[in-house]
Amino acid sequence: MDGLRSTWSRLNVLYKLLAVNVAVFIVIAIIKLFAFLFGAPQLSTEVVRFFSLPSNLLKLLVKPWTIVTYMFLHEGFWHLFANMLWLYFMGILFVMTFGEKALWRVYLLGGLMGALFFVLAYNIFPVFAPERYGSVLLGASAAVSAIVLSVAVYRPTETVLVFGILPVPLWLIGALYVLYDISMLTVDNPGGHLSHLGGALFGVWFALKYKQGQDITLFLTKINFRRKQRMKVHKNDYRPQDYEWNERQNEIKQELDRILEKIARKGYNSLTRKEREFLKRHSRDF
Repeated sequence: MDGLRSTWSRLNVLYKLLAVNVAVFIVIAIIKLFAFLFGAPQLSTEVVRFFSLPSNLLKLLVKPWTIVTYMFLHEGFWHLFANMLWLYFMGILFVMTFGEKALWRVYLLGGLMGALFFVLAYNIFPVFAPERYGSVLLGASAAVSAIVLSVAVYRPTETVLVFGILPVPLWLIGALYVLYDISMLTVDNPGGHLSHLGGALFGVWFALKYKQGQDITLFLTKINFRRKQRMKVHKNDYRPQDYEWNERQNEIKQELDRILEKIARKGYNSLTRKEREFLKRHSRDF
């Protein structure tokens, strides 16, 4: 167990997201296998629906955890494969652009925006009324859409080699990604495609604000899920462990790195007034 924990701690955020998605898929597949062998296929269906996001508001109130769990849940292999392929390749570009820590924040918030689009659409538009009670949403597509569009909007003119031979600009990849979901809205799985568009919208918003020197996801770093520890004072050591202070210092260092990278690419004059003030205030701390 210690070895597994040590291996997990060494993984970067991208590989952790990939691992969680794959692990959940394997667990669901094992449950399906045993349900099939023991003649209880409805068991696996109920397990999947327990963690899927319901479109019905009353069901959502009873199962609030599904706004997070749905974005790690896949039933079909090809659904998982496609999402993880996009997450892997665009996730690498994302980490190179925005840093590793921002990846999980955009993944989570993009998934939440996708959930919001899905639930609102099914409870507002009459076309969804017949399916409003029983529809559910699952899959990482909305979260992945946020990552794809954030990179495409922030680095639009940069090209990537598709299939290793065809140079394609990132703006075109982002545009085709969105156009596909729009074109499929009236054809198949409209709820899923609406959630993708919600995630994509968050990715665009994140990238545009980042260009202005603001990371709209940083508020998540202020949420501390650890149980507060009692301060232990030793005779020769008056420095208690301060997790919040360490986290804040990491945030400052990450923002400084981003500003310095911007200066290297575009020059000092490209900085906003807020970025210049931040640089002047914190550059002596590191």
